Amino acid sequence: MNLHIQRWLFKLDDESDGRGVAYCDVVKHLNCYSWALKEMSKFGDKWSKRWAHEPTYVKILEEMPELLSRFARPANTDIYASWEVYLKAYLTQGGIIEAHPPSDSITSLTVTMLIEPDHSVRLVSCGDHIHAESAYSCWGLSFPQTSVEPKTLNEACFRIADACKQRHIVGYFDIDFVTFIDAKSEQQVLWATDLNISYTDHVAMSQLLFYMTNGKLDADTHTFRVPVTSGEESSSRPKKSRSKSINSTTSSNDSVSILNIYID
Repeated sequence: MNLHIQRWLFKLDDESDGRGVAYCDVVKHLNCYSWALKEMSKFGDKWSKRWAHEPTYVKILEEMPELLSRFARPANTDIYASWEVYLKAYLTQGGIIEAHPPSDSITSLTVTMLIEPDHSVRLVSCGDHIHAESAYSCWGLSFPQTSVEPKTLNEACFRIADACKQRHIVGYFDIDFVTFIDAKSEQQVLWATDLNISYTDHVAMSQLLFYMTNGKLDADTHTFRVPVTSGEESSSRPKKSRSKSINSTTSSNDSVSILNIYID
């Protein structure tokens, strides 16, 4: 039982961009929470055993219907005006219940991957989310991502890609992540939260960015390099790149930072 999770999220299967999200701050309103913590402390390492936590589990379940009806809220009230309206859609369409990261400082990011027909895999683009009306709605991306070490993020992405290949998935797909600092370990944590198997807006806009800048993303270092052209060459698309480049990691005189290219 995850008693340390303060907020739980509900996500509809057939919505996107935070439209189908609802949330409930369970811990704040759970009457038996203090008692449940004492029970967890009493059983210690045995808490994971069903016989140890089942009485607590049953007691929490008894409180949940009333707690949800009073305190659960849709994130987008323009679409789902109340919890009752949202719950009807949730029971009709289906969805998932997901833990909200236990942190006040959370960064969201999206990585686009491609599985070719020959089963080769490559990372196409990656960016940190720029939020719109709420933390659950993404307005655009800051490209390329700078929130997670490239090696760590790549390992997670390629493991997910391997799982997709085993299920005979081919083509583009987006992986959404959240990252935060764990309060106990003080280490950065990376959670995968969503998988969108389609040619998404993120794919289209990143391809447009590559075309307009003639730039290339280094998938190993998450560095985006753009050829620098002279004023005479800028009037037309260059056929041949010069040696100068723009990237996000160097500080030489021939380069400048390009950490914030916005994709919408």
